[in-house]
Amino acid sequence: MTKRSRKTRKVGVLVLLGVVAFAAVAFGVYSLVGRRGGERPRGKVEIKSPPVVTLSEHKRVTIYLPKKTAGGVCLAPKIVATEAEGSKLDVALSALLAVGQKGGEAAGLIPDGTKLRGPVNVKGDVAVVDFSKEFQENFSGGSDQEALTLNAIVHTLVANGGGKVKRAQILIEGEPAETLGGHFELSEPISADSTLLQPQSGR
Repeated sequence: MTKRSRKTRKVGVLVLLGVVAFAAVAFGVYSLVGRRGGERPRGKVEIKSPPVVTLSEHKRVTIYLPKKTAGGVCLAPKIVATEAEGSKLDVALSALLAVGQKGGEAAGLIPDGTKLRGPVNVKGDVAVVDFSKEFQENFSGGSDQEALTLNAIVHTLVANGGGKVKRAQILIEGEPAETLGGHFELSEPISADSTLLQPQSGR
């Protein structure tokens, strides 16, 4: 009985050593393969969603353009959509300048080369606008044209001012303008002339 017990113990020890050796070899092979294949990221894998692309939001503004009628030329509102950036007043005035310098019925409404030099500032109920020198230098119309140009600007500002704008102060190159074409005084804020608007139907 004693001899068999000792043999059994020896066999058990050998089996245990074999298991340990096998585990060591397996761990070494696993480590070697892992190094060759590159380390796997630890922790959770973060799945990033692709950025959401949205279309630019169109701004709808109202500008005033000349319109021929049986009684002559008047100013009529026109709603336009634009992707221009800035406040509603800036966008509306930029749209008026762009349309007024193109061909068509509104041709000549704004003198060629006229640019808005900065954002429209609102002080009280007055919208202060600063035009480039071309606004005055390239104006060549008479009193009727001057009235249409100035009122198109003021009516456009009032329509897009959210009820806050009642008048406009026009600057040229940062300085108060005395006049545009010699017929209207611009040294003080000017109000829109409602008599130049297109008559409403039914009146």
